[in-house]
Amino acid sequence: MTQAEKSSKLCDVYQYSNSKELDAEIRRAWQNGDLEEAEDESKEDNKCMDHSKKMRLQEEEKEAEAEVLMREEEEAIANGDMIVHIIDVSEENHKKYGEYVKSIIYGGLDGIITTFAVVSAVHGANLEPETVLVLGFANLIADGFSMGMGDYLSESAEYDFARSERDREKWEFENFQEGEILEMIEIYETKGITKEDAEVILRTMAKYPDFFIDHMLIEELNIQPVEEHESAIKNGLATMASFLIFGSIPLLSYAVMAPIHLKSFIFIIIFIIVIPPPSLFFSPFFLFPSFSFPPPLAKLIRYTHARYAYTLSRL
Repeated sequence: MTQAEKSSKLCDVYQYSNSKELDAEIRRAWQNGDLEEAEDESKEDNKCMDHSKKMRLQEEEKEAEAEVLMREEEEAIANGDMIVHIIDVSEENHKKYGEYVKSIIYGGLDGIITTFAVVSAVHGANLEPETVLVLGFANLIADGFSMGMGDYLSESAEYDFARSERDREKWEFENFQEGEILEMIEIYETKGITKEDAEVILRTMAKYPDFFIDHMLIEELNIQPVEEHESAIKNGLATMASFLIFGSIPLLSYAVMAPIHLKSFIFIIIFIIVIPPPSLFFSPFFLFPSFSFPPPLAKLIRYTHARYAYTLSRL
């Protein structure tokens, strides 16, 4: 056995053994000369002993930390704070402004199609570029305001309807609580939950009226809990801003290329092939036909119709 192997074996013995008898046997072997170079190995022995002590201390520290964490969790469970504790430890990152994606796509897509249709129709009638730009910008401002106001009014109407339904469910819960609980039990049973389990769940929920009423809106009426009324204003502004931004693309392109003799051809090529609808900025299905085919087709039809009408008027 080599010196390194002996030292390694000795270190293993001290690392994994706490037995005094084993320590005594090793030292007797030391004294009898069974291990060569006793002085050097004695130093190595001391190093191994120190290493073993450090390992034991580290293990004891880990065990102590684990015990502290277990006591904290037990106290949190006893105090009802376990859910809060878990949320603090594992925070989730969600994308912001997701509630405005629908309004942005809705306003932006309509802005591109409508403005391009107006510009292409007026240009197809062979009017002056100044007239095209004036009518285009007038349409952009008017339609942008109209789209934003329409989104605001629709969101407000949806809010008012959800609020009225919640008030009705709240009155029914306050005056006929048992009947509302039985209705929810029947709904749970249709989803495969046993009557006993459903009763336990819902009677527990009934202790918290606001939560129970919101849950009834979702399960019974398929209505999401109402949000603050100011969200309707934000959605309306998002729709109008999206319409103005995306709708200005056809006008700015036409204004830049107005002096060019082949502006008509280049204009159509850009907006039928190059400029995508705003839904492509938010959808992963970049080649899905429903996002790319109808807008260019509408633009081409409007331009062709206006151009054909102008040709007939010159006959």
